[in-house]
Amino acid sequence: MSVIVYGPQGCGKTLQAERLRKHLKMEEVCDGEMDPYPLTIKQQEEFKAGKVLFLTNIAPKQKDYDTRYDDYDTRRVLSFDQAMKLMENR
Repeated sequence: MSVIVYGPQGCGKTLQAERLRKHLKMEEVCDGEMDPYPLTIKQQEEFKAGKVLFLTNIAPKQKDYDTRYDDYDTRRVLSFDQAMKLMENR
């Protein structure tokens, strides 16, 4: 399952990317290289199956993306602040 972390430009997403990747147990980081909000069925399946940490300046606007973080969510979307708090609370 992939994770999207969003926040404004300059907030520290890229600076903390490797630390976030390890904490969230992702295999790779995609920093603004593609649209992190999949639209097609195929893109949604790839998103669910992957272990990619997507970093973006774009806040989620689609209501089918969940901003909660737990083991049962099918899609994980976190603000940068939420992601940093997760690492602090381990």
